[in-house]
Amino acid sequence: MERIGNTGILFMAGFGPTVRDVGASRQLYGENLGIPFKEES
Repeated sequence: MERIGNTGILFMAGFGPTVRDVGASRQLYGENLGIPFKEES
């Protein structure tokens, strides 16, 4: 377990970005950062 100050981190649940501009988000994550996303229906 990693400790930050008096807080202990046991696990990280996940990450789900919420954006207004989907095209800009896809460009940032997919093209610029190289992070692929699976689109759910």
